Amino acid sequence: MKRCTPSKFRRHAALTIGVCFFIITVSTWTLNHTRSREYWRKNENESARYEILLRGYTSSALRSVWPEAWCPQREKHYDVLLISHGGSGSSAGFNYFTKVLRVNSSHINDPGDKDGLKHLDFFSLSRRMVQCNITARLVVYQLGDPVDSVFSLYRRQFAIHHFKKLRPAFTDTACSRDIKTNVSLYAQAKQDIIGLYDHLDSYVVGSNSRPIVFMNSASRKIPGIASEVRNILLTFGVVLNGTDRIKEEKVDGRSPFESKYRNMDGYAELQSTYRRMTDTVGLLSPLSVCTGGRIFWPGGR
Repeated sequence: MKRCTPSKFRRHAALTIGVCFFIITVSTWTLNHTRSREYWRKNENESARYEILLRGYTSSALRSVWPEAWCPQREKHYDVLLISHGGSGSSAGFNYFTKVLRVNSSHINDPGDKDGLKHLDFFSLSRRMVQCNITARLVVYQLGDPVDSVFSLYRRQFAIHHFKKLRPAFTDTACSRDIKTNVSLYAQAKQDIIGLYDHLDSYVVGSNSRPIVFMNSASRKIPGIASEVRNILLTFGVVLNGTDRIKEEKVDGRSPFESKYRNMDGYAELQSTYRRMTDTVGLLSPLSVCTGGRIFWPGGR
């Protein structure tokens, strides 16, 4: 089994882009951090803890750094951007937000990813928002068990496309043949080649510069969770259709966090590979709001 290694060119390119973005982000964060500390001092009570002053990314300084780009969607304001690392039931998540929580379907990014936003990492999303003049009231990151996500991507034959979407810095030739279509080979590599953890980590880091809501897809079946999410949306100024009582998703009696892939070949290997990410998912689950280095769990844990 060949060990997959990053391409030298792509590694250097990624490092250069990362350093540039870091410098810009630190400059912005330093200014906002002072405001954020003052804000938190004034809003320590329970009812106001989500009232964060959202700051957009559409600055002329950033536009001059990042050149004009291909924009499937321009000059657009969203109430909610629903993002995921893939394989976490994001399609059902869009239905949940529009049908159950009643977010206007025209005010959320496209579930079929026609606007190209659904699987962008935080830094790519931030750049796209600047280049294409896109704004959003709230970013919701839908996460899930990474082992289940890998099995789901391969089962639906989406893995081969996800290698490109998440853009990990790995060459095709350095990996075993057919690793993009064979989940057993992927498990044997014992590496997060697709880049699920880096994708999630980018939003954890990004929550220092803007609030991010993290929601485990399995938590949709927890009684009362929809009301908690709805309260968060309303606090951030998201306009919802209708005010009647929310219909919670049906519970089938099985634990919402129980994996259906436990008996699949490669499960143990993938558990070992994604142990660190699994711990992070557990910390952020079932529902959390992260901002400025703080994490809150609405309704407790």
